[in-house]
Amino acid sequence: MLSIIADWDFVVAKAINNFAKGSFIDSISWFISYRAFVIGLIAFIALIILWKDKKYGKYFFIAFMIAICLHGLFNEVLWEKALANKIWYREPPHLAYPNEIVQIGHPNRETSFPSDHMSFLTLSLVIICYYYRKRWVWLTSLFAIILMGLSRIHNGMHYPTDVLGGIITGAIYAIIGIKTSNLFMRDKTAC
Repeated sequence: MLSIIADWDFVVAKAINNFAKGSFIDSISWFISYRAFVIGLIAFIALIILWKDKKYGKYFFIAFMIAICLHGLFNEVLWEKALANKIWYREPPHLAYPNEIVQIGHPNRETSFPSDHMSFLTLSLVIICYYYRKRWVWLTSLFAIILMGLSRIHNGMHYPTDVLGGIITGAIYAIIGIKTSNLFMRDKTAC
């Protein structure tokens, strides 16, 4: 079963990576997943929410900070630096298949699973969607997640299951952040 998933992962990753290779899509894909752009954009949105929203801004900000700390602790430190090599290290597609999958952008030397970009983006957008339940927010967030996932695969950095793993971990961190923030703020207002 795992070999079927691994084969499927490679076939899909190769097809997406080879789509419009050498065209303007490469530049767009690189820009979408450029770490400074993603972090800067989310930070800008978070600061606007904190500044403008007197009702939910504090809840949002606390949930966001808790989720980012969980992401940093589990994805960036525990998994990538300590556990991945012992449990399940997965080489990025551009390193595993250098003759078939082309790297676009800065090389990823860390474990491919899960996608940190997807985890960070998902946790951010799940929290935004939770506090701002408007149709356009949900649709924009869904579009951003799909675009980032395709971009990470097109850039040769991740397989589809890495992207899915990032979405799942990001959603978990967001839910924990939201629940903790709501509990903390409710207890604070009760005093």
